[in-house]
Amino acid sequence: MAKIKVGELKDLRKEFCKDVDIVDFHGLDIEIKQYLPVSDKIRLVIQSYISVADEDGFDYYLFDIGFRKLLIENYTNLTLPKDNFDAFDLITETGIYDFVYKNIPEEEITEVEELKDRYIQTRENERKRKN
Repeated sequence: MAKIKVGELKDLRKEFCKDVDIVDFHGLDIEIKQYLPVSDKIRLVIQSYISVADEDGFDYYLFDIGFRKLLIENYTNLTLPKDNFDAFDLITETGIYDFVYKNIPEEEITEVEELKDRYIQTRENERKRKN
C-alpha cells in the first residue's frame, strides 16, 4: 500500500475546500472563512469565557456578547471596536452578526456551538466542585 504524503492531502484540500467566501453586505465585501482551525475555535471559546468568569461563576449574557464579537473577528475581515458592548451594538444594529452567522457553514456553527456548550459545562462543573 502506497503512503499518501501530507502535502498531497493539503493539495487535495485546496482543490475541494473553499477557504473564504466573499459576500456583499450593503456594498461591503465581507470575507467569511468557511473553516476555522479547531485550535482557533477553542481559543475563541476560552477567550470568551475567561473575559467574564470569576470565582463566583460567570454571566452568560456577557459571555455571549464577547463570543459574538470574537466569532465575527475570527471568521471575517471586519475590524470591530475593542469594547465588547460597542462591538455587540454595532454588529447587532447593522444586522452584520445575523448575516455573517448565516453565511458560515452549518457544520462550522454546530462545532463551535458544541465546543462552547461543553467548555462552559466543564468549567462550571469544576467551579461547583471547588465550592
